[in-house]
Amino acid sequence: MQPTEPVHLATDRPQPDLSRLRIDRDPKPDRPRRRRRSPLVPLAMLLVAGGVVGWLLSTDLLPFRRPAVTVALARATERASGGSAGGGAPVLSATGYVVARVRAAVAPEVTGRLVELKVDVGDRVERGALIGRLADEDLVAREKQAVAEVAAAEAAIAEERAQHEDLMREAARQRELLARGLTSQSQHDAAQTAANVSEARIASANARFETTRASLNVVRAQLEKMRIRAPFNGTVLEKNAELGEIVGPTFGGSSSSGGGVPVVTMADLKSVEVEVDVNETYIRRVAPGMKAEITLDAYPDHTYEGEIRQIVPTADRQRATVQVKVSFTNPDDQVLPEMGARVAFLAAAEPTREGAAPERALQVWVPKEAIRRSNDAMTIYVLRGDRIAELPVEIGPQIGSDVQILSGLGPGERVVLGETKGVEPGKRVRVRED
Repeated sequence: MQPTEPVHLATDRPQPDLSRLRIDRDPKPDRPRRRRRSPLVPLAMLLVAGGVVGWLLSTDLLPFRRPAVTVALARATERASGGSAGGGAPVLSATGYVVARVRAAVAPEVTGRLVELKVDVGDRVERGALIGRLADEDLVAREKQAVAEVAAAEAAIAEERAQHEDLMREAARQRELLARGLTSQSQHDAAQTAANVSEARIASANARFETTRASLNVVRAQLEKMRIRAPFNGTVLEKNAELGEIVGPTFGGSSSSGGGVPVVTMADLKSVEVEVDVNETYIRRVAPGMKAEITLDAYPDHTYEGEIRQIVPTADRQRATVQVKVSFTNPDDQVLPEMGARVAFLAAAEPTREGAAPERALQVWVPKEAIRRSNDAMTIYVLRGDRIAELPVEIGPQIGSDVQILSGLGPGERVVLGETKGVEPGKRVRVRED
């Protein structure tokens, strides 16, 4: 056979290179792919680490940054000596309670059932105002009966007087006829006797009228005892009974000694004063009429003017105190009985030249919670930076919740309040402003 010639297609296309399809029997080791790292990553890590360190330093989580204790602080304040009461510096202070000099447990004069109560706690009442009423139905009926008897007695008097007038006219006519000889003596005497009897009956009717009127007054007096009235102008402090209860007269203002139950307790709040107990060792420092400053525990920031009204002329043997009564010069509606109070007795103001104002020295005061006793000496902890320092001080009188510092401390110092456990000089503390 003759060899055939290769056939060429009309379209001449390039043939693919098949040599690239060769399989490599000797594989090469893989190389790790290198990633391109951003330059911001180290900066971010550095910022996070710095933030964490700063936060730890700003807190107390690190042992060397942890304070031993948290304390409350207050600042020493500066005041002028000589209070508004017009006295000098305080010479003595004492504690006590507000009382009302005019005070009463109001109760009825007789025992009975309470059927009406017209007041409540806090009401102000005038003297003679009706507070309550006891059951009085029987007395009301007796009063009506007595009123009727009085009316009947009055009518009887009027009737007897009318008859008496007729009999007096008849007796006068018989006298005239007797003078003319137109009647007999016996007829004249009978007419005169009838007139005299009528006059006696009028006197008897008048007596019956007075008796019935007296009976009416007795019933009305008994009826009034069933009414409970205010003995003075004042304010109702307590309501001791409710409707339906049996109440009665009290002895000594209470029912503890066998008396009845009072209805209300009232007091004249304009008569309030403070009763304080002064140690008998210092009683010579005070005298009647002495000026004072009164601070109520309820309102420690407000001071009232006062004056010693009385020093009770007896001492308490067990407590070795003498009671002193201090009246308010300028009381207001905030002063209530049984409130706790502190009284600072003021020395007499120093005389000044005519026309000159009295000098007012500046004094340093701190809360009483800042005073500490250390080896029979008074000290105060103050804050210097973030550490505690101890200062020996000399204290003066106490007014309200504050104590005067005579020496050792200046105004504006930050003092530590309270006996906080673990507080000692040189220690660093966490501060809680008070």
